[in-house]
Amino acid sequence: ADPEAHRSHFGSSRLICWQSLGTYLFCSFPPPSLAVMAKSKNHTAHNQSHKNHRNGIKKSRRPRKMSMEGMNKKFVRNQAFAKKGLHCSPEEKDRRLALQKEAQKKMEEKKVKEKEQRLKELQEEKERAALKAAKSKKAIKEDE
Repeated sequence: ADPEAHRSHFGSSRLICWQSLGTYLFCSFPPPSLAVMAKSKNHTAHNQSHKNHRNGIKKSRRPRKMSMEGMNKKFVRNQAFAKKGLHCSPEEKDRRLALQKEAQKKMEEKKVKEKEQRLKELQEEKERAALKAAKSKKAIKEDE
């Protein structure tokens, strides 16, 4: 019986069995006479660059619009409405500018009022502190 004829491999394991005269022998490696030569070349890039350059290496095209994928949905939605609002007639534009200037005046007036209020509060605070200091000095003199 030829041992080469009955040799079989068991899956990914390295066990190989041989039948010799009706009995099976299990070895981790085959005997030297039955060893298969190792594969020598695993990879090569031969001819690949030639094949790639036959039609040319092309630059990727830049997109016309930036992708909104992955952006904050609320922001994207607001941006779309803002862009839509930019397209208007000249009369509408004048009306919007007038409203904007009016709102700006109101804000300026509000700022001035707040500043005056703050200054008034600071002045009152200073006066209170001065009165308190004067009272404490008076109390110290009376104790002596």
